[in-house]
Amino acid sequence: MARRRMIDPHFWESADIKKLDVFARYIFMSMFSHADDEGRNIGSAVYIRNITFPLEDVSLSKVKAALAEIEKYLYVEFYTVDGEEYYQLTKWCDWQKVDHPTKSLFPELNRESLANESRITREPLCPNIKEDKVKESKVKEDNAPAVADFDLFWKSYPKKTAKQAAQKAWGKLKPDDVLLTVMLSVLESKKKSVEWTKDGGQFIPYPATWINGRRWEDEGVQKDKPKYTFGGQ
Repeated sequence: MARRRMIDPHFWESADIKKLDVFARYIFMSMFSHADDEGRNIGSAVYIRNITFPLEDVSLSKVKAALAEIEKYLYVEFYTVDGEEYYQLTKWCDWQKVDHPTKSLFPELNRESLANESRITREPLCPNIKEDKVKESKVKEDNAPAVADFDLFWKSYPKKTAKQAAQKAWGKLKPDDVLLTVMLSVLESKKKSVEWTKDGGQFIPYPATWINGRRWEDEGVQKDKPKYTFGGQ
Protein backbone atom coordinates (compact mmCIF):
# COMPACT_ATOMS: atom_id res chain seq x y z
CA MET A 1 0.00 0.00 0.00
CA ALA A 2 1.22 3.48 -0.79
CA ARG A 3 1.98 5.86 2.07
CA ARG A 4 0.46 9.27 2.45
CA ARG A 5 1.95 11.66 -0.06
CA MET A 6 2.52 15.40 0.06
CA ILE A 7 1.73 17.61 -2.94
CA ASP A 8 4.16 20.54 -3.22
CA PRO A 9 2.36 23.90 -3.52
CA HIS A 10 4.43 24.58 -6.64
CA PHE A 11 2.55 21.73 -8.30
CA TRP A 12 -0.24 24.15 -9.13
CA GLU A 13 2.20 26.61 -10.72
CA SER A 14 4.01 24.07 -12.88
CA ALA A 15 4.04 24.90 -16.59
CA ASP A 16 3.88 21.18 -17.42
CA ILE A 17 0.87 20.60 -15.17
CA LYS A 18 -0.93 23.50 -16.83
CA LYS A 19 -0.61 21.68 -20.16
CA LEU A 20 -3.02 19.02 -18.84
CA ASP A 21 -6.76 19.47 -18.73
CA VAL A 22 -8.41 19.32 -15.29
CA PHE A 23 -9.42 15.67 -15.65
CA ALA A 24 -5.86 14.59 -16.53
CA ARG A 25 -4.52 16.55 -13.54
CA TYR A 26 -6.92 14.65 -11.29
CA ILE A 27 -5.75 11.32 -12.75
CA PHE A 28 -2.10 12.30 -12.23
CA MET A 29 -2.73 13.25 -8.61
CA SER A 30 -4.26 9.81 -8.07
CA MET A 31 -1.24 8.13 -9.65
CA PHE A 32 1.04 10.23 -7.44
CA SER A 33 -1.00 9.36 -4.36
CA HIS A 34 -1.01 5.61 -5.07
CA ALA A 35 2.66 5.30 -6.12
CA ASP A 36 4.87 3.13 -3.93
CA ASP A 37 8.15 4.26 -2.34
CA GLU A 38 9.95 4.12 -5.69
CA GLY A 39 7.22 5.93 -7.62
CA ARG A 40 5.73 2.86 -9.30
CA ASN A 41 2.37 1.15 -9.56
CA ILE A 42 0.22 -0.83 -11.96
CA GLY A 43 -0.24 1.20 -15.13
CA SER A 44 -3.27 -0.28 -16.87
CA ALA A 45 -6.05 2.20 -17.63
CA VAL A 46 -8.61 -0.13 -16.04
CA TYR A 47 -6.67 -0.28 -12.76
CA ILE A 48 -5.98 3.46 -12.65
CA ARG A 49 -9.67 4.17 -13.31
CA ASN A 50 -10.69 1.76 -10.53
CA ILE A 51 -8.44 3.30 -7.86
CA THR A 52 -9.31 6.86 -8.90
CA PHE A 53 -13.05 6.47 -9.39
CA PRO A 54 -14.12 3.34 -7.44
CA LEU A 55 -17.58 2.22 -8.51
CA GLU A 56 -18.19 5.43 -10.49
CA ASP A 57 -19.34 5.58 -14.09
CA VAL A 58 -16.22 7.01 -15.75
CA SER A 59 -15.39 6.33 -19.39
CA LEU A 60 -12.35 4.15 -19.92
CA SER A 61 -11.56 5.97 -23.16
CA LYS A 62 -11.48 9.26 -21.25
CA VAL A 63 -9.01 7.79 -18.77
CA LYS A 64 -6.82 6.49 -21.60
CA ALA A 65 -6.78 9.93 -23.21
CA ALA A 66 -5.73 11.48 -19.89
CA LEU A 67 -2.91 8.96 -19.49
CA ALA A 68 -1.67 9.80 -22.98
CA GLU A 69 -1.57 13.49 -21.98
CA ILE A 70 0.28 12.67 -18.78
CA GLU A 71 2.89 10.57 -20.58
CA LYS A 72 3.39 13.31 -23.16
CA TYR A 73 3.89 16.25 -20.82
CA LEU A 74 5.09 14.87 -17.46
CA TYR A 75 7.97 12.78 -16.17
CA VAL A 76 5.96 9.57 -16.25
CA GLU A 77 6.75 6.42 -18.20
CA PHE A 78 4.34 3.59 -18.94
CA TYR A 79 5.97 0.22 -19.64
CA THR A 80 5.19 -3.49 -19.85
CA VAL A 81 6.98 -6.42 -18.20
CA ASP A 82 5.84 -9.99 -18.85
CA GLY A 83 2.54 -8.76 -20.20
CA GLU A 84 1.73 -6.59 -17.18
CA GLU A 85 1.46 -2.79 -17.43
CA TYR A 86 3.15 -0.42 -14.97
CA TYR A 87 4.01 3.24 -14.61
CA GLN A 88 7.08 4.95 -13.20
CA LEU A 89 7.29 8.53 -11.99
CA THR A 90 10.80 9.11 -13.28
CA LYS A 91 11.57 12.14 -11.11
CA TRP A 92 9.95 10.65 -8.04
CA CYS A 93 12.84 11.43 -5.69
CA ASP A 94 12.75 15.08 -6.71
CA TRP A 95 9.04 15.23 -5.90
CA GLN A 96 8.81 13.12 -2.75
CA LYS A 97 11.19 12.47 0.11
CA VAL A 98 10.49 9.13 1.77
CA ASP A 99 11.93 8.21 5.15
CA HIS A 100 12.99 4.56 5.43
CA PRO A 101 11.66 3.61 1.98
CA THR A 102 10.89 -0.01 1.08
CA LYS A 103 11.83 -1.57 -2.24
CA SER A 104 9.13 -1.63 -4.89
CA LEU A 105 7.10 -4.79 -5.49
CA PHE A 106 6.91 -3.85 -9.17
CA PRO A 107 9.58 -4.54 -11.81
CA GLU A 108 11.92 -1.71 -12.70
CA LEU A 109 11.62 0.42 -15.82
CA ASN A 110 14.28 -0.57 -18.35
CA ARG A 111 15.93 2.81 -18.81
CA GLU A 112 18.52 1.45 -21.26
CA SER A 113 15.86 1.20 -23.97
CA LEU A 114 14.93 4.84 -23.35
CA ALA A 115 18.45 6.24 -23.07
CA ASN A 116 18.03 8.50 -26.08
CA GLU A 117 15.02 10.28 -24.62
CA SER A 118 16.14 13.50 -22.94
CA ARG A 119 13.70 13.29 -20.06
CA ILE A 120 14.97 9.90 -18.90
CA THR A 121 17.91 9.82 -16.51
CA ARG A 122 20.48 7.03 -16.46
CA GLU A 123 21.05 7.57 -12.76
CA PRO A 124 19.15 5.47 -10.20
CA LEU A 125 15.65 6.86 -9.78
CA CYS A 126 15.77 6.49 -6.00
CA PRO A 127 19.37 5.71 -5.02
CA ASN A 128 18.57 5.89 -1.31
CA ILE A 129 16.58 2.66 -1.51
CA LYS A 130 18.75 -0.35 -0.73
CA GLU A 131 18.15 -4.06 -0.93
CA ASP A 132 18.42 -4.43 2.83
CA LYS A 133 15.32 -2.27 3.17
CA VAL A 134 13.13 -5.01 1.72
CA LYS A 135 10.70 -6.41 4.27
CA GLU A 136 10.66 -10.20 4.55
CA SER A 137 6.89 -10.21 4.49
CA LYS A 138 6.75 -8.64 0.99
CA VAL A 139 5.44 -10.87 -1.79
CA LYS A 140 7.41 -11.52 -4.97
CA GLU A 141 7.24 -9.04 -7.83
CA ASP A 142 5.14 -11.33 -10.00
CA ASN A 143 2.40 -11.28 -7.35
CA ALA A 144 2.20 -7.47 -7.24
CA PRO A 145 -0.93 -7.09 -9.43
CA ALA A 146 -2.80 -9.65 -7.30
CA VAL A 147 -1.83 -7.75 -4.14
CA ALA A 148 -3.13 -4.48 -5.57
CA ASP A 149 -6.42 -6.10 -6.66
CA PHE A 150 -6.84 -7.67 -3.22
CA ASP A 151 -6.57 -4.21 -1.68
CA LEU A 152 -9.58 -3.12 -3.76
CA PHE A 153 -11.53 -6.18 -2.61
CA TRP A 154 -10.57 -5.72 1.04
CA LYS A 155 -11.56 -2.06 0.99
CA SER A 156 -14.99 -3.04 -0.34
CA TYR A 157 -15.67 -6.09 1.86
CA PRO A 158 -17.77 -5.10 4.89
CA LYS A 159 -16.45 -7.74 7.32
CA LYS A 160 -12.74 -7.18 7.72
CA THR A 161 -11.83 -10.33 9.63
CA ALA A 162 -8.96 -12.81 9.14
CA LYS A 163 -7.17 -10.79 6.48
CA GLN A 164 -4.29 -13.24 6.16
CA ALA A 165 -6.68 -16.10 5.35
CA ALA A 166 -8.44 -13.89 2.81
CA GLN A 167 -5.12 -13.01 1.16
CA LYS A 168 -4.26 -16.69 0.90
CA ALA A 169 -7.61 -17.47 -0.71
CA TRP A 170 -7.15 -14.54 -3.08
CA GLY A 171 -3.72 -15.80 -4.11
CA LYS A 172 -5.23 -19.15 -5.08
CA LEU A 173 -8.08 -17.57 -7.03
CA LYS A 174 -5.97 -14.98 -8.94
CA PRO A 175 -8.97 -13.13 -10.43
CA ASP A 176 -8.51 -11.17 -13.64
CA ASP A 177 -9.91 -7.66 -14.20
CA VAL A 178 -13.29 -8.96 -15.41
CA LEU A 179 -13.79 -11.31 -12.47
CA LEU A 180 -12.68 -8.61 -10.04
CA THR A 181 -15.32 -6.29 -11.47
CA VAL A 182 -17.99 -8.98 -11.07
CA MET A 183 -16.98 -9.65 -7.46
CA LEU A 184 -17.02 -5.97 -6.51
CA SER A 185 -20.39 -5.51 -8.21
CA VAL A 186 -21.93 -8.41 -6.32
CA LEU A 187 -20.43 -7.13 -3.07
CA GLU A 188 -22.07 -3.73 -3.53
CA SER A 189 -25.42 -5.47 -4.01
CA LYS A 190 -24.96 -7.83 -1.03
CA LYS A 191 -23.97 -4.99 1.30
CA LYS A 192 -27.46 -3.53 0.76
CA SER A 193 -29.29 -6.84 1.17
CA VAL A 194 -31.40 -7.79 4.18
CA GLU A 195 -29.26 -10.87 4.70
CA TRP A 196 -26.09 -8.85 5.24
CA THR A 197 -27.57 -5.83 7.03
CA LYS A 198 -29.76 -7.52 9.63
CA ASP A 199 -28.58 -8.08 13.21
CA GLY A 200 -25.55 -5.88 12.79
CA GLY A 201 -24.19 -7.86 9.86
CA GLN A 202 -23.57 -11.03 11.85
CA PHE A 203 -24.57 -13.20 8.89
CA ILE A 204 -21.91 -11.77 6.59
CA PRO A 205 -19.47 -14.60 5.82
CA TYR A 206 -15.77 -14.31 6.50
CA PRO A 207 -14.01 -12.87 3.44
CA ALA A 208 -11.92 -16.04 2.95
CA THR A 209 -15.10 -18.13 3.06
CA TRP A 210 -16.74 -15.87 0.49
CA ILE A 211 -13.74 -16.16 -1.84
CA ASN A 212 -13.15 -19.91 -1.42
CA GLY A 213 -16.85 -20.62 -1.88
CA ARG A 214 -17.05 -18.43 -5.02
CA ARG A 215 -20.13 -16.88 -3.46
CA TRP A 216 -20.47 -14.22 -6.12
CA GLU A 217 -21.64 -17.04 -8.40
CA ASP A 218 -24.64 -17.52 -6.11
CA GLU A 219 -25.95 -14.30 -7.60
CA GLY A 220 -26.17 -15.81 -11.08
CA VAL A 221 -23.60 -13.40 -12.53
CA GLN A 222 -21.65 -14.74 -15.50
CA LYS A 223 -17.94 -13.97 -15.54
CA ASP A 224 -17.96 -12.95 -19.19
CA LYS A 225 -21.03 -10.75 -18.80
CA PRO A 226 -20.62 -8.62 -15.68
CA LYS A 227 -23.70 -6.77 -14.51
CA TYR A 228 -21.59 -3.77 -13.60
CA THR A 229 -18.44 -2.21 -14.95
CA PHE A 230 -16.44 0.76 -13.81
CA GLY A 231 -17.89 2.83 -16.62
CA GLY A 232 -16.25 2.83 -20.00
CA GLN A 233 -16.64 0.28 -22.75
